[in-house]
Formats: sequence, C-alpha cells, structure tokens
Amino acid sequence: GGGEVVCDDGMFRFPHGSASSEETTGTLPSSAPKLPPESAAITSLPLPKPQSKHCTVTLSVQCQTSFGEELLVVGSCKELGMWHQDKGVRMTTSEQTYPKWVGEFGVDTSEGQIKYKYVIRGTDGNHRWEEAIPDREITPQAPHLTVTDSSFNHHRRHVTFVKLPPNQNAKQAPKQAPAILPPRP
Repeated sequence: GGGEVVCDDGMFRFPHGSASSEETTGTLPSSAPKLPPESAAITSLPLPKPQSKHCTVTLSVQCQTSFGEELLVVGSCKELGMWHQDKGVRMTTSEQTYPKWVGEFGVDTSEGQIKYKYVIRGTDGNHRWEEAIPDREITPQAPHLTVTDSSFNHHRRHVTFVKLPPNQNAKQAPKQAPAILPPRP
C-alpha cells in the first residue's frame, strides 16, 4: 500500500496503491510544517509485532532414586538443554511427595513439538537415560500445560491444558491438575 507524502507546496498525496487507484490530494493546514523538496518523506505506521505466546510447562513423574541422585528432564529445545544431559531442567521432590518428581519451565508456543526424556544423574556423575521407551513428546499451546508421566522408563501419561479466559489475569495460578494415573501393571 501507499503512504502519505508531504510536499513542499503544502499538499499531501497518496500514491497509487492506496485506497483508490487515482492519486488523492488535499491541503494541509497552514500550521503544518513545510518540508523542502529534498526532504519529502513517505510515512507509514509500523505493523504490530505478533505477540509471543508463553506457555508454562509442568512435568511430573514417579521415579525411584537412591539418596543423593537427581532427576533431570532433557530435551529438544534450549529450555531443556538441547539434549545435553547436564543442561536440562532439574526436577524436585520432597520427603512428603517422593517418589513423585516435579519440574517446570517456560517456553514459547512457536517452539512447536518438543521431545524429551528423564535422566537420573547419579552421585558419581554418571547418567541413566530412559532407554526402554521412545522420546516423550509435547506441543505447548496453552498458557499452562501440565503433563503427568506415569514413571521413569514407562510411557503413559495424563495431559491437562489450562486455557485462561481472555479477561482473566494470565499470572493467576492454573487449576489443579487431576491426580496421577497409576502405572500399568
């Protein structure tokens, strides 16, 4: 499309490609600044940038570990370390919730599908990857995504998307996800 051209004669013109196919002219108010011919400017408003859609992903999994071992989630996006076993998200547990481990990270929804696995880091620095199952996959699409994976090296899960109403503050806590599904026998 065309933009506004302000000329030294105080006239403005909309070049071809604007609302009509013919040139449109008009007179600027006498208070409008006059521009010399060499500085005639074409102006346009910048288009708004598409807003990035942030998704907070919460992962939980049952995992038996020995004292001092850590559980990480490692995957295909930079937030999960690009598959580097020491750069993933550290999962947490407590005396009250063990053997349930929980981790959280933020990602842009434009990331698309994310693949991931859980990795146990031993006290000796060695790592045990989930090897009995294919890569786990998620596609973040809502403001909050909660994934409850059954257990380490077992591929069963429950996924909850929480989409907040447009007038609700996005920083409010999402609804509590359903209880963890028991692993298959």
